[in-house]
Amino acid sequence: MGNFRAMTWEEAQRMMRLAEIEYRPKEIVELKARIEGETRAAELRASVTREIDEEKVREIVRMQFELDGLYSRWVAGEIS
Repeated sequence: MGNFRAMTWEEAQRMMRLAEIEYRPKEIVELKARIEGETRAAELRASVTREIDEEKVREIVRMQFELDGLYSRWVAGEIS
C-alpha cells in the first residue's frame, strides 16, 4: 500500500486503450479467478456458519491489492 503513485498522462492513455480490448495477461486472469473462487467459498462458508472468517477477508483484500499492482504493471508495460 505504500507504493501508491498517480499515473502519468501516457499511462492513463495506455490504460484506456488496454481497457478496450478483451486480452488480459495470464497473471491477471489467474489471480482474478483465484480471488473470485476464494470470495465464493468465503460467502458459502459464511452463509452456513453465520460467521465471517476475518483472516480469509484479509487474504482476499491482499490478493485484490496484488491484482491492482498487476494492472499497474500491465499499464506501465512491465507485463504483457
